[in-house]
Amino acid sequence: MRPEPCLRLSRALWTEFTVELHSRTEGRHESGAFLLGQKSGIEREATAVIYYDDLDPRAYHTGVCILHADAFGRLWDRCAALGLSVVADAHVHGLE
Repeated sequence: MRPEPCLRLSRALWTEFTVELHSRTEGRHESGAFLLGQKSGIEREATAVIYYDDLDPRAYHTGVCILHADAFGRLWDRCAALGLSVVADAHVHGLE
């Protein structure tokens, strides 16, 4: 049996991440983000966050998360600048 993958992040980062995601829904639409960090085997440790709409201002215009191709270039640039990689991504739904 293969071991289960593990994602770790500090309580402070988790709180910041979840509060910000819910705030960015404006109660109406989805919002999402990539967790950035280090990988070691099946272990992942997130140390930074980049939100979809920071990568692509049009990400939520349809009400669901849609990242256009140029957003990924910005994502890879941010990863390279920080010396990190994407270890997870997540999104939440608005209230409506």
